[in-house]
Amino acid sequence: SVFVNHIVYPHFIKELKDSNKRSAVLHVFLCGVLPLLGCERLMAVASDLVVDIALNRDNWSSSHQPILADTLIILCKQKELRLEVIGMLWNHIVHEAPQVRIVLVQLFDSVIPALPFADVGTRVLPALITLGNDPCIEVQCAAVQAMGRVATCAADTPAVMEKVNAQFQFYMDSETPVLVQALVDVLVTIIPSASLTFKESVIIPKLLNVGSRNNATTDKVVRANIARKLLEAYKAISTSPWIGEKMGKDVLSGLDMLMRDGDKVLDSAFKRQVAGVAHTITSAGVSPSASASTSLPLSSSATSNNNNNNNNATTTTTTTTSPAPAAP
Repeated sequence: SVFVNHIVYPHFIKELKDSNKRSAVLHVFLCGVLPLLGCERLMAVASDLVVDIALNRDNWSSSHQPILADTLIILCKQKELRLEVIGMLWNHIVHEAPQVRIVLVQLFDSVIPALPFADVGTRVLPALITLGNDPCIEVQCAAVQAMGRVATCAADTPAVMEKVNAQFQFYMDSETPVLVQALVDVLVTIIPSASLTFKESVIIPKLLNVGSRNNATTDKVVRANIARKLLEAYKAISTSPWIGEKMGKDVLSGLDMLMRDGDKVLDSAFKRQVAGVAHTITSAGVSPSASASTSLPLSSSATSNNNNNNNNATTTTTTTTSPAPAAP
């Protein structure tokens, strides 16, 4: 309207120029004033804010990003604006400044819960895959976190989870320790919400893969950091009520890798934590594999199970090797 365009809008522009007031009026301006002036104008202002906040232009800073993110979440809940917001964010994917692309990933991460699964899979996920292959490692790390959000929100959508798994594998194959650490962090966060199948077929195999490679890492600082993150993941799994025999054995194998610390990279306190997680699992009646049982402390139930298994194996061997009776 004329009133909004010539009276209200200029007033808010004046207020926004005052860095001491902009935080208080920004949300009202974006959600209450600009929508009255049309979608195109709203998206233009939001697009400029993405860049200004990322590059700290005109006294805009990261402190204003949560306000912008909250605004975009509200807009995404409106069907007529949802695709406009996603399209506006897409326009920055190839921005020359990595700071802008990092903020872009974080904003995608923020709006994912406000979007229907269909839009997450067809519009947001392709953007995150593109940003996950960004030449800037900081952008890739931010994309790992957002990919974890996709996995959490779309846990029951096999087609989406298949793409998430493929992107996780890309991070797994990275030779950059910080990216691998970011991946393990994300796996920890999605363990509670991931489906049992995804845990068994994707999360645990990837943790075991990381653990195996980590034991061969010569950089002791990197090795210790990743080992601690792996332990966090195994703790999250061990405290879940759905852990079964197969999953328990796999986790014990991962803990076994952490205990086999030939270079003494990890201190005794860490080893005690590993032992505690192993005890939690074996107390539930899960027995480690033969190779893992040599380095892990066993609960009494697991020890009994192992002894029974060994006795059964001995009996079987004796029976098998006994000479056959002579033919009459």
